[in-house]
Formats: sequence, structure tokens, C-alpha cells
Amino acid sequence: VHAPVWYIADGCVRPCPEVPARAVALAQALSAMEDIEPGALPVVDPWPAMRAVHDAGYLDYLRTIYDVWTAEFGACDVIPDTFVPRGGGGVRGRIRRPSKPSAQAGYYCFDMAAPIGAETWRAALGSATCACAAARLVWGEAGAGRERAAYALCRPPGHHAGRDYCGGFCYLNNAAIAAEYLRQAGAERVAVVDVDYHHGNGTQDIFYAREDVLFVSLHAEPDTQYPYFWGRAEETGEGAGEGF
Repeated sequence: VHAPVWYIADGCVRPCPEVPARAVALAQALSAMEDIEPGALPVVDPWPAMRAVHDAGYLDYLRTIYDVWTAEFGACDVIPDTFVPRGGGGVRGRIRRPSKPSAQAGYYCFDMAAPIGAETWRAALGSATCACAAARLVWGEAGAGRERAAYALCRPPGHHAGRDYCGGFCYLNNAAIAAEYLRQAGAERVAVVDVDYHHGNGTQDIFYAREDVLFVSLHAEPDTQYPYFWGRAEETGEGAGEGF
């Protein structure tokens, strides 16, 4: 079970709020709603969409870093203390990934709020798979009907995870992966509407130069609210993605 015990915010060690009980509470609330029916999940392969939106080195890092980290430092969650300077679009210029595996933690993370434990990779992969399954239900199978809507109860969340970094309790970007899954399935137009209080910086990063996925985010003022460095009104895309 992916259950981080602590993270660091505002200079303090704090109990991690992103715990299994969140998913349990949501599942209980959904089960009480008469107009929502639990559905059998279709079998999907999230990997083609994951590889399209996430860097291959980053995926390998997420899959292997806990074993590397604990072999060097003992049984503790992966939380970096040294970070690479990065721009809003993830451009590093001349900065190279360090060869030391444990040092890559600060290369692939932008804050201290994404602890990686023994079950984090398995949970994140399951979460992304769930998102793709919901997308498949809405898009429909060949010769089968479509659902009007599907709610994917994904944990851990995803919208702070960029192409090559984690942060904000997010590791794989479930929304971006689902959007890419729909594109690969044949959907011509896909929109991601993010209504979280915090800006979905990772989703913005992934689709910033793409015109085939519209990203719209309603969020708190970034000058005063996390994640601070993304999400201003003038950030409307670049290149083919300008205006999208």
C-alpha cells in the first residue's frame, strides 16, 4: 500500500495527508449515490500513453529508485534534498542527469511532497491504468456502446507530475495519460479541465506545445498558492500549442 508517513512543507516535517483513507472515503461516498453504478473495468494497457507523455528515463527512475535509495540509505522513503534548477517548461539547458542513481531524486522531483515508498510505483501504475480504463469506457470498445461518463478513483493523484518530474504527491499524470490514451484510440479532440484548487502544472507542462489537447485550469492565484511558479494568465501555450 502506498502510504507515505511524512513530507516536508513550509520548513516543517508534516504528516502526509495523501493516504489510503482518502480513496476509501471517496469510494464510500460514491457507493451512496444512486445515479453512479460501479462498472467492470476493461483491460487496458497504459504503457503506450505513459511513454508518450512521460520521459523514458523518468519512468525507469520511478520504477527502480526505492530499491536503489534504501540500499544506500536504509529503509526510508525517497525524499530529495538537492534539486536541479528548472524552467516552467522543464528545460534544463546544459544541466545533465547525475550518474549516481540516488542523486537523480532531485533531478526528477521539484519539491519535498512526493515521497516514494516501497509500493509507490505499483500504486501509481495502477492509478494510471484506472484512468485509462475510464477513458476506454467513455470512448467505447469496437462494436460496443459507450458510457456517458466515467469517474476514475485514482490514487495517488497526478496533475502536478510533469513529463520528467514528480511533486505534490503526484508521480504519473493520470489525466494527461488518459487524454493521450484517447488520442491514440482515435479521438480527434480532447480537453482536460482541471478544477483542483491548485494549478495542474504537470498537465500544462506536458501539453504546452501541443494543439491536439486543450488544457484549461481553474485554480488559486499562483503568487500566493502552491505550486507558485506556474499557472499565470499569460501562460497560453507555445508553438503549435499557443492558445490551447
